[in-house]
Amino acid sequence: MAARGKVNEGDQDAAAPIQERQVPPRIKTLTLRNFRAFPGPAEVPIPFNGKNLVIFGENGSGKSTIFHALDGFFSVAERNNGERRQRLEKNVNLFSDLDLDETWVQVEFDDNAVEKWDASSHPCDPGQHRSERVFAAGYRKAFLDYRSLLETNFRHSGGAINLFDICVQTVLRDYRTAHEGSEETIRDLWHVLRKHINPPRWDTSVGRDKDERNLYRTSVNTGISEALDALVPLVNDMLKALGWTDTELERFDFPRLTYNNAWPVKLRDFDGKSIKPVIKFNGQELDAPHLSLNEARQSALALAIYFAGRKLCAATTLVDVPKIMVLDDVIVSLDQSNRLPILDLLAEEFREWQIIILTHDRLWFDMTRSYHRRHLADRFWTYAELHAGANLQAPPTPVATSSSSAKESIDLAKTFLAQGHINAAGNAARISAERALREFCDVKRIPVRYRLETEKIAFSDLIEGARQWSGREANGHYNDVLDHLKMYVEILLNRLSHGGSTNLERHDVQGAIAATDALLFALKVTSKYEQNL
Repeated sequence: MAARGKVNEGDQDAAAPIQERQVPPRIKTLTLRNFRAFPGPAEVPIPFNGKNLVIFGENGSGKSTIFHALDGFFSVAERNNGERRQRLEKNVNLFSDLDLDETWVQVEFDDNAVEKWDASSHPCDPGQHRSERVFAAGYRKAFLDYRSLLETNFRHSGGAINLFDICVQTVLRDYRTAHEGSEETIRDLWHVLRKHINPPRWDTSVGRDKDERNLYRTSVNTGISEALDALVPLVNDMLKALGWTDTELERFDFPRLTYNNAWPVKLRDFDGKSIKPVIKFNGQELDAPHLSLNEARQSALALAIYFAGRKLCAATTLVDVPKIMVLDDVIVSLDQSNRLPILDLLAEEFREWQIIILTHDRLWFDMTRSYHRRHLADRFWTYAELHAGANLQAPPTPVATSSSSAKESIDLAKTFLAQGHINAAGNAARISAERALREFCDVKRIPVRYRLETEKIAFSDLIEGARQWSGREANGHYNDVLDHLKMYVEILLNRLSHGGSTNLERHDVQGAIAATDALLFALKVTSKYEQNL
């Protein structure tokens, strides 16, 4: 498993000599209008602020809309404006009265450049108005959702795994290989070769040129073989970083493309469209890894292949090309202990990328924020929640949040208190106190009574563990702030636990808020006794 602390993305820069480091352009703001879950006429800005972003949203909140908006915006899959217009048309919101002409996706970069995808044009359309920045980013992007992971294993059922389409269209699409004295991407070379598969009978000028076929086939075979050889060690490095040292990619078996020249013409195709990963588990080669490995290992292997492919292909990317990675709930098959290494890997291997993590898992959202905060990486990230109401003609609302869930709750308690909602303020203060104590124990690495589900550890167990640790390791330095917190939480619990009317007073809530603030402040300092540990 990756060593804890790697997620501190600023360590390397802090130790290096001070110099201006060029970084790729990053998204400052994504704005949606009438696109999928975001009905018009409202224009909804989603701030990225040039940082990485984690977005939490329950199912139906519009989280996947962000994935599809960015995927369509940074897309080179379509070959002309007509195809891109059709793609936009399929994403017009169903519940507004607006049509395609009033639907668009806009991206503003951190150097203030603005690009827009609407019914009239797309940044990747060929011609003088093409945005070379967006076009190049479309080749380099890494967009993964859980369905992408399924393509590498579960969807192959009982047959052998075949990653040919995944490699050519996604993992290795922008790998550049020699072709007629220059370099071309595997995807573009394969696009030419596809014309020779089931060529049209009525147009003998298409798919009949033997010299062209052999020339491009040779370049594709060479490019894929080279890329697969380079990919193997990268995949294994990624697997180790994710904590799966018992699983190893031995090689990829690729028989190379040959043309069958069959008759009738409709049967003509390339044989050898097969890329099979050869996997070892604890040194033993597996005949059917997708049937032998558990779901967590299969997901880790899929992530390793995709990550390694992006790492390999992006090595030659120019500095002014955005590197965009979007991960939409790719952790659903991993338990909690196997999720955190992903954050370490992203920080270590993809520092120059702008990473967007989308999730419907509240615990993963909180874990990510807490982990970033603990390792001082939260300054490289922003966090937001998407809230959708019952009105389908109103767009979801993105709400910026802090890296500290305790700070969120205490801010909410202060808001309720200012509005005169004493009971609501007391409940929020109680929640913030528990979250602050959980964060304190996490940051200070305080051992507490074990629970299988860490989020269910009782407040009493947390406060007992923190109090014992303070006396043992910090010479009682934190005893007062912990005792005050315990006192006010007991007051709130006692009075809020009685149904109906309550005797909860404003000064009780104010005391709980002050005690929680004090504990959060204590996290910013280290006692002299801890420094000597």
